[in-house]
Amino acid sequence: IAMTAGLGVGAKNLVFNSSIETFFIQNDPARDAYEAFRSKFGDDQVVIVAYEPVSGGIFDEPNLVALQTLTRRLGALSGRSGIERVVSITNAFYADRSKGFSQASHFIPDIVPKEAAELDVLKKRALGESLVRGGLISEDLSAAAILIFFESTPQAFAAKGVALTEIDRVAREAVGEASGRIRVSGVPVV
Repeated sequence: IAMTAGLGVGAKNLVFNSSIETFFIQNDPARDAYEAFRSKFGDDQVVIVAYEPVSGGIFDEPNLVALQTLTRRLGALSGRSGIERVVSITNAFYADRSKGFSQASHFIPDIVPKEAAELDVLKKRALGESLVRGGLISEDLSAAAILIFFESTPQAFAAKGVALTEIDRVAREAVGEASGRIRVSGVPVV
């Protein structure tokens, strides 16, 4: 019993590294290919916060405002607990070619329009981008994703449990049960 109790005390500090790197043998050609992929496309350390409004679609003005607020509050966590950046349709960029040249512009302006015609323009712009439709917004426009990217450091990995608790708390406070549902998923933490 004493041995079990001793092991139990130590188990609370036990951390599992479930990253894919642990599945490769040193000097494995597959590991080299994976590292080349990561250097080109980035790391897989992402948490997704899904926001589903209780009524209406993502492009209804109050729901876009709620998503924008949620994105900003989660974005305020950047630089803490290993969080590097936060991206949603409200702060993502697209190539705006409306002035005869290409310029990076946000899909959603800082002040969300109230007029249905202006909201429709935003919706059509977003739906025209294949990486947004089905990525940052659901195909049926009933939900949106907020991507939270973590730093690729051992410290960030160790702090992920704290970060997930904070992400969940901030997301639920920002949205409130009356206006939408929140789901958090992504990199597992044991």
